[in-house]
Parts: sequence; C-alpha cells; structure tokens
Amino acid sequence: MRCVIYLTALIALICGGACAMNLLSGPETVVFDSARDRYLVSNMNEPCYIVAIDRDGRQSIFNSGLSWPHGMTTVGNTLYVCTNYGTQGGVIGFDLATGEVVFEKLSTAWHDRCNAPAADTSGNLYITTFPSSVYRIRLSDGAEFELANSITLPNGPHFDARNNRVLVPTEVWDSVLYSIDAGDYSVSTIPVEYKRYSCITEDQFHNIYITAFFEGEIYRFDSNLTSPPELVSSGHAGPEGICFNKAENLLVVPNLLANSISYLDMFIYADADTTWGWPPLEVNFSGGCDFEASSWTWDFGDGDSAFIQSPTHTYQDAGIYDVNLEVDTIGGSMIRNKRHFIVTLADTISAPSVMAKANDIVEITLYGRNIMPLELMHIPVEYGGTLGLLLDSFSLAGCRTEILGTVTKAHSDPSDKEVTFRIYSIGPEPQYLEPGYGPILKVYFSTATSAMPGQTATISLDGYSNYMPEFRGLYVSSYAPETAAGTVGIYACGDANSDRSVNLLDVTFTVNFLYKNGPEPNPSQAADANGDTNINILDVTHLVNYLYKSGPDPVC
Repeated sequence: MRCVIYLTALIALICGGACAMNLLSGPETVVFDSARDRYLVSNMNEPCYIVAIDRDGRQSIFNSGLSWPHGMTTVGNTLYVCTNYGTQGGVIGFDLATGEVVFEKLSTAWHDRCNAPAADTSGNLYITTFPSSVYRIRLSDGAEFELANSITLPNGPHFDARNNRVLVPTEVWDSVLYSIDAGDYSVSTIPVEYKRYSCITEDQFHNIYITAFFEGEIYRFDSNLTSPPELVSSGHAGPEGICFNKAENLLVVPNLLANSISYLDMFIYADADTTWGWPPLEVNFSGGCDFEASSWTWDFGDGDSAFIQSPTHTYQDAGIYDVNLEVDTIGGSMIRNKRHFIVTLADTISAPSVMAKANDIVEITLYGRNIMPLELMHIPVEYGGTLGLLLDSFSLAGCRTEILGTVTKAHSDPSDKEVTFRIYSIGPEPQYLEPGYGPILKVYFSTATSAMPGQTATISLDGYSNYMPEFRGLYVSSYAPETAAGTVGIYACGDANSDRSVNLLDVTFTVNFLYKNGPEPNPSQAADANGDTNINILDVTHLVNYLYKSGPDPVC
C-alpha cells in the first residue's frame, strides 16, 4: 500500500494565507491533458474554478464561469464537464487549447447532480443524475438516451472498454457496483466489499481503481472485478474523481476535504532519502518495481547515471534536477520521471555598505538570488549601531519582486531596531518570482541631524528571535537562504579623503583625483563640495573658499 503524498496546495496549508493563493477549493475531479502536459481540476466550492496545474505545480484558472462542476473527462481536444445551473444540468464542452465552449447539452431533467461524464470509443458520453438515472449522450448531435432509471444515487460512471460496459458506483452504502452493457444496455450487479464507492479509473493493465470517499481509501481491482481488491492507498481526505496518468504510472487523487491533490507512484518507484540541500549534496536513491526487474537505469539529471537498483549520487553544483528511472521487466520497459526532484541551493540575501549624510534619507537596496520560483519571502532586518537609524519606508519599485506585488511588515520593533518584511503575491492567481539575481527590496532609513562621521549601523539579515530569513518555493516548501550583512556610515561634505575632518588635505586629495590619477573619494559624494552632482575644479574652489575665505559650507 502506498501512503498519501500531498504535493499541490502544500504551501497554502502552511502559509496561513500570507502567500500565493491556493486555487483548489473542494477539488472533486482531476484529469490529465497530455497535449499540454498539465492536470485540470474541477472545484465544487465557490467560485467553482476549473484549475490548471502545470508540471511545475503552478496553478492558473482555466474556467471560472461554471456552477458546481461535478466531474470531467477529455475526448481529443475537448474537456467535457458536468455542471448544474439551477433548474438545469448537463454537459459543457471546452476547447482545451482556447477554453472556448464547443459543446453544450443541458436539461431540466438533469438539474440534480449531473455527474462525471465518461467517454467510450464510439463518440458517446455517459452521465449519471440523481436520484436514479444513467444517460448516454451522442457527441455528434447531442442526442440522449436513458440507459437506466433504477440505480439509487448513482455516482461517477466509468467506461470499461475492454468489457464494453459502463461501471456505476453509488452514493449508497452498498456491496455492489452496477454494470451496464454498452451493447444491449442490460443492467447487472458486481459484488464488491461493503463500502461507499465514489469514482473509478483504469490503468494501462486494465486494473480498476475505485475511491471510498468516507474511508479515505483507494482500492485496486482486477480487470474483471472478480478477485478480492487490494488497498493501494489510504489516509486521503475525501478522495473523489481520480485519474491514472499512464505515461508516468501515476495515480492522481483529488482530496475534496483537504483542498489538495495527491500524486501516487504505481508499479515503479523512485525515492530518495533527501531531495534538497546545499551542494555538495549526497543523495541515497532507492528504486522499486512491482514486477520482476532485469535491469535498472538511473539518470540523475546532471549528466551522470547509475545502473543498480539503489545508488548513491552526489550533486556538486547548484541547480534543479529531473531524475529518471527506467526499469526493464518481463512485460517491457517502465519509466518513472521525477520532475524537479532534487534541488541544490545557492540562494542568498545581501545588504550593501553605503555612506550617508546627517539629516538625510538613505536607500538600502537588498539583493537576492533564488534557484527556484518563489511565492513568498521573509526578510528580517536589524539596523542597530551607534548611528541610530530610523526606519522610514520600504518599496518593491524597480525590484525583481514587483511581480509578487505586495510587501508588508510582518514584525517591527523600532526600539530594538528590528523589522521583518514579508513579500508575497495576492490575487486570484498565484504569481512567482522566477529564478535569478537582482534587487528584491528597497528599505529607506533616516539619519539624525546630529549624526557624525565615525558613527555606523550594521544591516544584519540573519534573523532575530522567532523571525528568520525564509524563502518559500515551488519545489521546496520552506528554506533559509544564506545572508550577508551591510553597513551604513556617515560622511562629511568636503571630507574627500574620509579622515573625518575637512581641511587642506581634502583639497589636495581632490586635485590628485582629478588631475594626477589619484584614488577616488569614498563616497564620491563627499568630494562634491558645491552640490552640483559633479566633481571638478569648482569643488576645489568651493573648498578653498570655505577654508580660507569664509565661503559657504560644503553642501554635497
């Protein structure tokens, strides 16, 4: 039996709402759109989105105009969705590429729980409706035909092509499944273990998987539903319309009561004792297969490989790595791709060292590097020291993080010179900070009128109390980047050589810089004695007049 692995919505469960929004709300059915390499999930709760989840785990809204979507299937380039509109219910078909409506079949007779369309290989859909009916809909012209009207509270049907029949579980606590022959439409029952079965899917070996909603379990039956079922997964929160990704041997389960999706390995298993860390990162892999294996081939994603069942590999460089396991069995080759499985970090936050004037606003631009897409950042800043900085304001303007759009103070203590910033995305669809390096936050501090050269403040980013630096990403839910501190110092206007006084040595220093390839003033603003933003002979003249002819003070 495989345990539940929650991969989607994990961030939303731990963020407390202060990060990118989880669009799943009562996920009822999931299907795989192989042409676009994504999953589509229908949600029962308002606003009843159909959500697209790409292979990176990013969520987006495919459709937002349906009322209580209740089951989906794909046929070619069309997504068919059962929906209910007040006094009507039925099936809406959407073009998978454009999202446009290309099919519509509504009826007042189907207003009560039109459920889970299933497609056969002859251009028909099968739906169930409460209280007791099963219908066939011909896709070419929308013609309908009632196959059965005495199955109490029928749930999501499944077309079993191998046996040319429609399988129907029910909402009733029962010990049977209903089978409708697709040729003569005769109805029979199949004895099964006493459960409240909900929805059905099938793998490439024609095994039948059925969810037990209240038990939170998934059972696997043989293709004829004759052998005792095998419990393949438990611990789910309301499993409903499951699907089987045959290309990757994945059983995909919507957890209606947990607003999440589980992705379960089937037949071939590739696991690791750790999946992220700082390089060099040693990873112990373990492979498994439900069939007798004759060979194992691992591709670690960094150009290296191994040919044993459970190898050890060390990742030397920072990056995000797909891992592939191919197993040769008696029945043929089986492949498991673990996308973005190993993450080796190189993430940083750093502060600059700058000089400022007394009675001024100083801008501190924090820089960050992230190896994976991020949806939230926590940045603690301590700004203590002899300078006595005061926090003035903060902004994302001109920063890489503008895409996230929101920065707030998660904590602030001016007396202890501590503040923590939270940068995140809000809105109907999540936004992410793509991998890269650059400015992530501008923080503005004010210096006191009495500030003097020699006074300094340290801009520390390594955390304090319960507030620590944190990144939350698509592939690692929460981790701490490395940090580098900066400083703020005070300079005096005219003090070109930075010796904390203004005198003839500053005149000589500026002349040497301008005409004799001498060192550059640090900061350069200190030599701009007349405040015209240029350093030239006029600044030398201004200093001489100030020092020896009672001229105006340096103004920088």
